Amino acid sequence: MDWNAVLRGDPVVIDGVRVGDPIACVAVERMRSIEPVTPGATRSHRDGLTFDVASDGTETLLSSADLFAELLRHGGVARLERVALIVAEERIDAIILWGPFDDSPFSTEADIPRLLGAPLGLERSFGDVT
Repeated sequence: MDWNAVLRGDPVVIDGVRVGDPIACVAVERMRSIEPVTPGATRSHRDGLTFDVASDGTETLLSSADLFAELLRHGGVARLERVALIVAEERIDAIILWGPFDDSPFSTEADIPRLLGAPLGLERSFGDVT
């Protein structure tokens, strides 16, 4: 992570992508999980697999290709090793990182607004803006 670019406000490439890039530029094989937000779909998850659940309770295994096609159509989340890519309209809308970040300039949470500026006031919970 180029923390100096972050502090300057420059576009940052994270895990080979940046906000605004098409999600199609990320190989499906790199995605540990794909979680589309398909309206009306009922899903179950177990053993790292995703199933579509019909109204009678019948489960159908969804392939990565199926989930990726739904991600393109409806948006959602694609999780990589240490990155979650929030997808909307076939593009990366946000990138969420998780640590540890031993090389970061942030030692406390208060350092984040001090170094990057005040937050926009948007809070995301499972992709929804509140």
